[in-house]
Amino acid sequence: MTAFETTDISPALTAALRADRPLYNAQLAMLRSRQPELDFQAIKAFLRTAVDPIAQVVQVADSERCRFVIQACFQQMLVLSEHRLLGNDVRSMLIKAAWQQVMPKLVSTLTRDPAALLAWVTNAVDRIATTPNSRTESWISGMKSIAPMLDSTEQVRTVGQVLAWQSGLAHYRQGALRSARKLSDRIGSAMFPSKADGWQASVERHLREPWWRGTDEARPKESDGVRVGAFAGWDGAFTAPPKLRAATEGFWVLSGERYFHLIADAFGSVLIASNEAHFTAAIASGAVPDGVGFSDGHLQTGQGRWPVSVPKQDLVLTCNSDTACISSPWSHHIWLYPR
Repeated sequence: MTAFETTDISPALTAALRADRPLYNAQLAMLRSRQPELDFQAIKAFLRTAVDPIAQVVQVADSERCRFVIQACFQQMLVLSEHRLLGNDVRSMLIKAAWQQVMPKLVSTLTRDPAALLAWVTNAVDRIATTPNSRTESWISGMKSIAPMLDSTEQVRTVGQVLAWQSGLAHYRQGALRSARKLSDRIGSAMFPSKADGWQASVERHLREPWWRGTDEARPKESDGVRVGAFAGWDGAFTAPPKLRAATEGFWVLSGERYFHLIADAFGSVLIASNEAHFTAAIASGAVPDGVGFSDGHLQTGQGRWPVSVPKQDLVLTCNSDTACISSPWSHHIWLYPR
């Protein structure tokens, strides 16, 4: 049985597969030698549901490039197969959704540089999908909307990085926003809609104010603070109640014998593995500025007043230039609020 015994695919994909049949058979044979349990049914399904929509769009846009694009699709599909990412698990389904919904919208770039574009989009989706508390569906939706405006791999990468930040990868914020300065007015206005000073001013404000969401409208209470961490025995990150020290961006965290760099903003939070040197070199506790503190069961900062939902005993308040953190020797969680 081969992947070419596939029905219900378009004439465009059928012709492209037949044109390079010996090449594809050789690639499948090589993969099967490394992966004896190779799932041909999964390959057929992916060809039909994820590759065929690309073939049909490319055939209309530039029929002479269809065969070349399908070669890149086939090669990337085999990489996914080797990493067990052609199944029905969450990661596989999100990657498939990106191929189905985003790649056809990027046809002008895809016809010029299919291998690089397919690999980048696939890796971006997988990176977001494997980041806790991220929103991969939001990234796919955003890319689907903006993709028709993009005509280069560089633009795709810049927009994709901004959307990854907005989908919960807080550590991408500074790099993504600095890259966004190079966007055209058309793309920038779509990415950073503004009623006042223009999209460039929005980019600069996001850089200055991590907790600004892009609107001055009142935010719901649940978006004003972020809860991070949990006990490692319950699929969390912390083996012991965390201790914090302020960093220029985010906080250094020690839990048990493990060190982390915690970065959070209005769109999400991430815990990145770190080391003892960073934690030891940091100030023992971020100085608490005037106007920030506990009062009547609430945390008061310059940005608002919020009820503290954890036992008040022995709470520790750590601050950097833009964020106030609450931790406790009796909890595996950290609570972060805009300062």
